[in-house]
Amino acid sequence: MNTTPPNERTLLGWMRANRNLLLFLVVLLMIVLMPAYQNDRIGEVTFAVMNLMIVATSALTNGAWRALYWTSVIIGAGAIAAAGLAFSLELDWLFVPGWSLAAIVHLLSIVRLISEIFHARSITRDHLFACANAYLLMAVAWCYLYALLQFVDPGALSGFGARKSLHPADAMYFSFNVVTSVALTQVLPTNAWAKMVVLLQELASVLYMAFVISRLVGQYAPSGAAPAK
Repeated sequence: MNTTPPNERTLLGWMRANRNLLLFLVVLLMIVLMPAYQNDRIGEVTFAVMNLMIVATSALTNGAWRALYWTSVIIGAGAIAAAGLAFSLELDWLFVPGWSLAAIVHLLSIVRLISEIFHARSITRDHLFACANAYLLMAVAWCYLYALLQFVDPGALSGFGARKSLHPADAMYFSFNVVTSVALTQVLPTNAWAKMVVLLQELASVLYMAFVISRLVGQYAPSGAAPAK
């Protein structure tokens, strides 16, 4: 007897029921492909393609919220168009609107993910992937913020060199180091603006973990527990 729910018996139904798992797999694929993100044009194109896949997946997984879905789709389409024009015309300044729009899509997705976590009556497998996705998307979104810093001031972050275009592997590696508080990198902020962006990422990741842990603990804590004496 087939016990699979009817809405999961097709590929589209499975994708809708496991949208957070799908987003998690795309982000994980981006991390696994890090050796391909070399500091040359091919590496930048490879990184851009993977990030645009994340932008598209993030927008599509917001389908449960119609207003957020269409906002994400429109902004994500703008990010993809800007990136395509930047590479085809070889105009680095076109990366700026593309990075900005991509960061907005990720931030909108983070809002949706956090809302799902805190408004869920019970925590399912997909909600656990939502927890992981919000954490990972913080690192991805801040990649673009560091790219914008690097474009405005090529010396804002030491270790990225003097070029204005994004150094993909270094930016992603640095961002994930900051969000996980591992600090296995030699890149450092060199001015007040860069330090502010790094501190905001550190605070966002720490506060997010505190809120999510308290939410999960509260979900499974005994409702009739006696107060401690």
